[in-house]
Amino acid sequence: MHIDIETCCDSDGAVAVIACVKAPVVIHNIRTHLNEKAAPEPLGLLLSARAPPSGPFG
Repeated sequence: MHIDIETCCDSDGAVAVIACVKAPVVIHNIRTHLNEKAAPEPLGLLLSARAPPSGPFG
């Protein structure tokens, strides 16, 4: 797999590397945090369904 880190994949413009994380513990913490944010909401926390509005505009 080849990734060009010097070219923007959206605009093909030049980009600059502003940080390089090499510590395995830090990489693990970042990946864990991102995976937790990407997890779907548990079904119990979703709002329940409701009836459509019943007024002059519904």
